[in-house]
Amino acid sequence: MDFASLANYFSGSISIVFNGLAWDRNMGNPFFWEGTMSPQGLQTTAAIASAIAAMFSVIATLWGPLWAANLSEKLRARSEQEHARLSSKRAVFNILMQERAKIGSREANRALNLAVVAFSDSKTVRDKLGAFYRGIHTGMLTGHKANEALIDLLKSMAVEVRLPSELTADEISNVFGSTEL
Repeated sequence: MDFASLANYFSGSISIVFNGLAWDRNMGNPFFWEGTMSPQGLQTTAAIASAIAAMFSVIATLWGPLWAANLSEKLRARSEQEHARLSSKRAVFNILMQERAKIGSREANRALNLAVVAFSDSKTVRDKLGAFYRGIHTGMLTGHKANEALIDLLKSMAVEVRLPSELTADEISNVFGSTEL
């Protein structure tokens, strides 16, 4: 069978090769015998499937390493980005923990202002930070209530910086002063 007749066969009857083993009487199809595939039709179908598999194998061999390197680079960049975000969260949290006894200090105010950006992916921290801000600036939170709101904020930040969830409010609120040492 020459290439032209094979192309003609596939242009009109490709669905027959892949969808069923029906006898194509209109084209006088030599590939099928009374509802079953002839040996020649089976060989042709196997050759086509083998050629397609070989083509995909060549593509995977040539492009596979490039795709793997690209994926590896994307994963590395994502990991670095997550590490940088966690580092900035920890820096803000550490400053606030150091300054929690004097939350009105310059360093504490800088850390509270940076917390909005550092914890931008945490709705819980942003909500507690907003409540703390509103409470302080409206005068609704003073004294013990302000300290409780700060401890609650620090606890939610501790979860975000992957500290143990067993960290208690008492442990966060304990502050060592220079007179105690």
